[in-house]
Formats: sequence, C-alpha cells, structure tokens
Amino acid sequence: MFKLSVLFCVLVLLVKIDAAYVKRDVESTTQSQILASFQKNMDMFRKCLDHTLASSVNDINVNQLQPVLSVIGDSVNRFSKAFEDLTAKSTTTEAWR
Repeated sequence: MFKLSVLFCVLVLLVKIDAAYVKRDVESTTQSQILASFQKNMDMFRKCLDHTLASSVNDINVNQLQPVLSVIGDSVNRFSKAFEDLTAKSTTTEAWR
C-alpha cells in the first residue's frame, strides 16, 4: 500500500511538470516561471507524501508493533552485552604468564 501510494505521488509529480521540456519559444518561459512551476510541483509531492505517511501511521496499532519492538530490544541487549564483554578489563592469572 505504501509503495503504491509513493508511486502514485511520483506519477502525479511527473505528469504535472510542464516546464521541464525544452520549448522553441524561449522568451515565453522565464527562469522564474520554471522555478515557480518546479516549486509548485515539489509542494504537491510533499503534500502527497505527507498524506501517505500519515495514513500509513494511522493504520498501525501497538499490537502490530510489539513483535518488532521485542526483536529490537533483544538485538540491543545482545549488542550491549557484547560491548560490555569486549570492553571489560582483562584479568590475568599467574598460570597464564
């Protein structure tokens, strides 16, 4: 769903670009008109993307995130344990010297 929405936003952006093509009558299109058109299209793309992300976030509930958060927590715990083991001061005994 998210990929489809982003694809739709990109298609809307591409369809609305009218200043991106080279025209024979250069005098009718000024640099400021091209930039204004590009800015307008980027604003439309941002609005579409914001709407898509907001609707995606609204579809998520806490129960769906619980397995993901558990996996992330386990990974962080393993990483912190490995970090502690690697940074711990080594103690030597007389038998190993």
